[in-house]
Amino acid sequence: YNTGVTYLLDGVSVSESTYHNTSNFNAATTRKIQIQTASAKTLYYYCHIHSGMGGEIDVNALSGNSNFDGAIQSTVSVNDTSGLSLVTYSGSGSDSTAGHGLGVHPDWIIWKALDDTFNWDTYFKTVGYQKTLIINSSNGSRNVLQQNPDDLTLPVKDNYTGGSESGKRVLAWCWKEVEGYSKFNQWIGNGNSNGPFVYCGFKPQMVFIKNQSGNGNSWQIHTNTLTPGQQNPNQDFLRFDSTGGQKFGTTNRIDFLSNGFKVRNTNTDYNQDSERFVFAAFAEAPLKFVNGC
Repeated sequence: YNTGVTYLLDGVSVSESTYHNTSNFNAATTRKIQIQTASAKTLYYYCHIHSGMGGEIDVNALSGNSNFDGAIQSTVSVNDTSGLSLVTYSGSGSDSTAGHGLGVHPDWIIWKALDDTFNWDTYFKTVGYQKTLIINSSNGSRNVLQQNPDDLTLPVKDNYTGGSESGKRVLAWCWKEVEGYSKFNQWIGNGNSNGPFVYCGFKPQMVFIKNQSGNGNSWQIHTNTLTPGQQNPNQDFLRFDSTGGQKFGTTNRIDFLSNGFKVRNTNTDYNQDSERFVFAAFAEAPLKFVNGC
């Protein structure tokens, strides 16, 4: 198939036969096959000589780029400015690897099996590579090795480990921390209404909070736009693991500050003594991209 295919040796367009000539190919410093297609979303390639050598290329720009960093081919869309990668892949039936395209260890991953009824699982860097938290549950962290095979396990540079029932799709959101824009970390509760100050390096727009140790502790979502005009204390919240709507708080929970947030609550969802609390925070006005005056 040669429609829209250009063969390049050292940047010069040549015929297919010239390109495949062993002497010409070996003598060239650079070799490239450029494919342009107007309508096909997927191209399949294979070797004429070696049986079993081939694969597919996703050429639909809206679906992302094919990624071969892991054992499972994934489709990846990366926004380096926000540190977010959207990943899809089809399960292999066992634990394997699929590339995420961030180029560094992800700090936070949320993933979901699209063709099955498994939980929304999340990996968080401070919880540890071998454990996850469930988005749609108030349970604490769990050992990923005990769970269904759609779970991701050890995230490593350029790829993370995962699997699913063979042929079934998985969707993952992967974040890396971006200075002045996002923060993924933890604090240890002190059980005091004068709770810990949590440094982010920016004023938060939205904060996700979870007690990683305790069961029965919901995911708390705070944002400065949930109740228009509300400043501190930030009392109103939402919950990932609840079908209910906005919760109108009557007690102090957290304060949004210019460089982080302050915990103002003593209950087990926010500040139980000696418990670990993970958080993901995103900036109101990302300092890295703000123009000074």
